[in-house]
Amino acid sequence: MNRLLSHSKQGFILLEAVFATGLLTMILFFYQENQLQAIKASQRQYEEVRMLRVLAEEVRERQLHQLPEKRYQLTRNGQFIVTYTSEPYHQAKIEAEALTWEIRRED
Repeated sequence: MNRLLSHSKQGFILLEAVFATGLLTMILFFYQENQLQAIKASQRQYEEVRMLRVLAEEVRERQLHQLPEKRYQLTRNGQFIVTYTSEPYHQAKIEAEALTWEIRRED
């Protein structure tokens, strides 16, 4: 009888170990997914800030030198397409891959 009781305890301990390992694996999986999503969001925000910085620098340069309307490709920490127009309002636009930002000023 004593031998049967100890055999059932061993099975219970094995079941506990399998359950704990499965639970730990699930927790690690969800943690990893959340970390990947946070990294992707951070990279997208960094790309947006970089685009806005480049656009602000180009607008400042254009204001200082009174350059004409133009559309051109710019390589500065990435590939950007910058467009300037003055009709019907002043507009500066920057594009990179799937992101677009624009600044408008109405007179």
